[in-house]
This record gives sequence, C-alpha cells and structure tokens, in this order.
Amino acid sequence: MEKSGERATIEFVLAKLRETAGNKEVPDPVRYIVSALNRDEWVKGAFSCARPGAAEQRPILAQPIDERVFFAGEATSSNASGSAHGACISGRDAARASSSPSTSLSG
Repeated sequence: MEKSGERATIEFVLAKLRETAGNKEVPDPVRYIVSALNRDEWVKGAFSCARPGAAEQRPILAQPIDERVFFAGEATSSNASGSAHGACISGRDAARASSSPSTSLSG
C-alpha cells in the first residue's frame, strides 16, 4: 500500500469499509494520516515483538540509564505493546520520570 501512495491507500480502505457496511453510506474522511513506516529513515518498517516468553521483560527495557537516559515507545509498554497508544502512554511516563525532582539533570 505504501508504494501505491496515500490516496490509493485511502481509496482501498474506504472501499473495504463500504463493502463491509453494505448499502450504508460511508463518507469520505475530512482528514487522514497514512503512515509509511517502510520509508521512514528511522523506523525502516520495524515494530516491536517480544520473543515467546520474554514479554515480561518490557519493564526492564523501559528502565532509565543513570537517571539520565529515558526510554519510551510501544516496545516498552507492558499493557499496550505494538500500539500507538502504548507508545504515547510510555512517552508520557518517561517524560514525567525525566522531569521528577529525583531525576533532575541540573545536578
């Protein structure tokens, strides 16, 4: 789908939604965002996946180094790995942790 472009992706999704909805009208979106993870120079199509039996190690991955380097992202989420909301929540958690008095970078 990425190679086809954003408009082709939207048209494909709308066709599938309209097919699923039957005769019910599915309007065109007012706004949309289409990800292109394979073209992203930092992501290169990757996403997290724990090895079988290793998912419980996600909190270890999220631990800061020397209270100076903090990690976030869906791979560090124990409750919502592999999801945008897991990435968002872990990012907020890391930001809060990095700005707490015990982790001040000024000292």
